[in-house]
Amino acid sequence: STPRGAVAFAHIPAWIGYPAGYAIYVFVRGEMVGAYPYPFIDVAAIGYPAALRNAAGIAVVFVALAAVLVGLNRLIGPRTTASPDSLGSPDSLTKPVPPEN
Repeated sequence: STPRGAVAFAHIPAWIGYPAGYAIYVFVRGEMVGAYPYPFIDVAAIGYPAALRNAAGIAVVFVALAAVLVGLNRLIGPRTTASPDSLGSPDSLTKPVPPEN
């Protein structure tokens, strides 16, 4: 799970990597075997301009959805109002506190 407030707009390009790679794979494989898994990118049926336009449209929707999710994450914000300095080091968040004697 990702902590609240931990995602940023700068993360979106990395999130696009898998879908973009898959789209490239689908187009290359489709060209090699002559079959495409989805009718909206079936180059044999609709041609490259329409197929690429459809793939770009899906990418735009994906980026917009990612931006909305980042925006919501920022809106929700961090779970605590304490400053990072008051929390100590990151290790102090995961190490058990020893009992007091």
